[in-house]
Amino acid sequence: MKFFDFISQTSYSFEGKKGDENVELFLHRHWFGITNKVIFIALGAIIPLVVFLIFGKIIVDNNLLPYFMLAWASFLMLIWFLIFYSLTMYTLDYWIVTDERIIDNKQNGFFDRTISELDLSSIQDIKVTLSGLVPTFLNFGYVEVQTAATDKHFTFEEVPRPQDVKDVIMELADKEERREGLKR
Repeated sequence: MKFFDFISQTSYSFEGKKGDENVELFLHRHWFGITNKVIFIALGAIIPLVVFLIFGKIIVDNNLLPYFMLAWASFLMLIWFLIFYSLTMYTLDYWIVTDERIIDNKQNGFFDRTISELDLSSIQDIKVTLSGLVPTFLNFGYVEVQTAATDKHFTFEEVPRPQDVKDVIMELADKEERREGLKR
């Protein structure tokens, strides 16, 4: 046994996990969405450079360079914060599919989180939507789980391989239905 084998042999664990519950899927949004957002925000960092290229002579001639540099540094801090915020929200927004339930952890802000839970036995239908060239090509989309509960829709947003996610959930729901039938 190698020293670092414990890293690859661990199972997913989360707050509220039941002792005999097995995690089947642990999902984040597709990487394309966060990559797009981070690149777009990072490109904003060149705005002060463009401003300096256009108005540089005016800035230097009027001795405004220290103020411009302060504004540029402040702007770069804002860019850094937006990238950090986007990556944090991406990381903390996830779905867990176990052999008993589905858990949706939606991070709405640094101090605002919504956790929803759905028993597999209450699933009535599942709909998969891939819309657009990029989502179809990269195979990510929406999985909408319909239930008879108060929350009629449970949506996985921009998840990778949505058809596979649907198949796993349907298989688990069928197993749960058979297990419930045997208990009665």
